[in-house]
Amino acid sequence: VATRIFFKYRFIMIDLVRIMRSDIRIKLHYKALMERRKEEFMFIFQKLKNDGLMREEHYPGEYIMLITVFNILGDFWMAHAEIHYTGNEKEMLHYYSSVIFSSFYPFLTPKGVEQVDSLKTVER
Repeated sequence: VATRIFFKYRFIMIDLVRIMRSDIRIKLHYKALMERRKEEFMFIFQKLKNDGLMREEHYPGEYIMLITVFNILGDFWMAHAEIHYTGNEKEMLHYYSSVIFSSFYPFLTPKGVEQVDSLKTVER
């Protein structure tokens, strides 16, 4: 659902760098939003670890790097899709959601993988 909403307003994400350069207030607000998202992701990661679904970091700061990957993909997947994707919108949204999630998959424990795989079976 969120992916569809973001895609509807993709012109913002496609022009993100230009928008950030044009108004320092927007840039500062966006950076604050990203910091808040980092805290939210860390909270979610802790919950997933506590539930045995996500592994520990292999090195200090690995989760922060994963969050950075999420942010880069989230900020720029639409520009990539505009250039490279030729399928219909529904397939495209599913494809890029899968691409973004694939960066998280290696962080799952066997229990987490099992749960994700069971969800994939339900989707089909």
